[in-house]
Amino acid sequence: MGSGLIPTVLAAEEPSKIPFYVAGGVLAGWAVLLGAIGLTRPGFPGTAAVARATMAVSAVLVLATMVATVATSAKHQGEGEAKAESKGKRPAGAEQAAQEGNQEVGVEPGAGAEPPGEPEPAAGSLKLSADPGGQLAFEQESLTAAAGAVTIELSNDSPVPHDVTIEQGGRKIAGSPVVASDSTSVSADLEPGEYTFYCSVSTHRGAGMEGKLTVSG
Repeated sequence: MGSGLIPTVLAAEEPSKIPFYVAGGVLAGWAVLLGAIGLTRPGFPGTAAVARATMAVSAVLVLATMVATVATSAKHQGEGEAKAESKGKRPAGAEQAAQEGNQEVGVEPGAGAEPPGEPEPAAGSLKLSADPGGQLAFEQESLTAAAGAVTIELSNDSPVPHDVTIEQGGRKIAGSPVVASDSTSVSADLEPGEYTFYCSVSTHRGAGMEGKLTVSG
């Protein structure tokens, strides 16, 4: 291959390194030239002016080579970072295209997630508490349970005696012992429907100490 084809091949393969190759080639040629002159002329450079000129040309060529090297490295580093960043980015419109594709096949956005619904009725034991300050009132006005064995646990932290009784349609189903500054409970096997829980002590129910118990199937 002729020497005239070398720059063409290099330009085709690594066009961004041409300044580096040119500067490096010139510097290498200058070094060979100085070596040849030194061998053929033992007294070279001879005068101070020639020595200064030789050193100036050498310094310029070295500086040019260094600048070309730094510029080439910086360019390749920037290209590498740009490629790495582009790999992490989703193409513009890709998300919209994906959503449109889901719509075409009937997939709703957020499919697979459980839709919010009504809370499941509590099973088993239900918590009920009397007003700790002694007021004739329950802190819960309604309770919800699943059909079957249902237990209402009453916590009475006040010195006023209370109990909890379950009825439906005016018919008493079950009641707990009366307690003060203590806890008690009542249990019953309940079918789906609406029930009432209340305190049966004296006039407590008439004062508003009652609530609704909903039992679902």
